[in-house]
Amino acid sequence: MTVNSAAAKVGPPVIKGEVPTDYHGPLYYRIFTFAWKGAKKSLLEMTSFASPAMGQRLASVHTYHAAVRKARGLCDENGDLLPDLRSPVKARLKASASKSWYEFSISTIIMVSPRIRDVIESAAPGVHYFVPIDIDDRAGGTFRVYGFYPGLTRKLPTVALEANGIKYRMSDDGQPLFPYPTGLTTTDRFFWLNASVIDGAPLLFDGNLSFLFSHELVQQLGDCLPKGTAFVPMGLA
Repeated sequence: MTVNSAAAKVGPPVIKGEVPTDYHGPLYYRIFTFAWKGAKKSLLEMTSFASPAMGQRLASVHTYHAAVRKARGLCDENGDLLPDLRSPVKARLKASASKSWYEFSISTIIMVSPRIRDVIESAAPGVHYFVPIDIDDRAGGTFRVYGFYPGLTRKLPTVALEANGIKYRMSDDGQPLFPYPTGLTTTDRFFWLNASVIDGAPLLFDGNLSFLFSHELVQQLGDCLPKGTAFVPMGLA
């Protein structure tokens, strides 16, 4: 089985959405799926785990809890990956599996290629979680992928409230309460992020927006997302 975008030189990332002509600052990106019917089955859907209990465990990890390093079944009280997840988890391709898969395969378990893991690790060493998974390819060999879980989030919202015209009120504990605009997850409209909250992180997780990637990281990741999915630019305010 081959990686869909790595059979040859990795192409540029797929980006949808326009950046305002008067904005010249740093860019960040969120993931946006604009054509569900165009997406192939995820690698998870083409795979069965040797231990169904382990597959269920990995699929049940709440990404937000992983990002705050308190995910049950993934990390210990110190936020480190549990010892039994540091050795490769065994899995096998199903007979109906496709011949290729996308390097950033999105499902209840996000499976990424070794190249994606290396790119993220290079940008943020030791910050995020990667569970090694060895998959039997049904042809006498195996190939390595990683279950990817974010390891960084922020206490304050990443969205810039005033810059996006979002009305809010403060809670008793000093946290802003507001509704996220639906356009953040349903369109490729340009929105603003809070620069002081992002604080230069190349990759972090927002409980409402999911992953946020720096421009430099997106360029290194290249064309890795499933068909029908793209990176959408956001600015810093």
